[in-house]
Amino acid sequence: MEFCFFAYPKKTAKKNYEIMKTLDLHGTERYGILDCIERFVTDNFDNLPIKIITGNSSYNISKVNEIAERYNLSVHKERWINNGAWIVND
Repeated sequence: MEFCFFAYPKKTAKKNYEIMKTLDLHGTERYGILDCIERFVTDNFDNLPIKIITGNSSYNISKVNEIAERYNLSVHKERWINNGAWIVND
């Protein structure tokens, strides 16, 4: 059974990035990563931008980029010094 953790925004968030819908891949089995990311992205086409927390896993980061490219979406780091969180936008 696949596990994906979807975090939803707090109403008291102050910055735009804090109120995005978020997918946290920590603890997700590698075999389920691609499906998890794709389902989250496609379920949230109307809610872009979204945040995907990959940790520093190059595998997870490559899968986020793969899905974004498949749907012609852009991807960038949440903060230039943080490789563990990515913003997906149209």
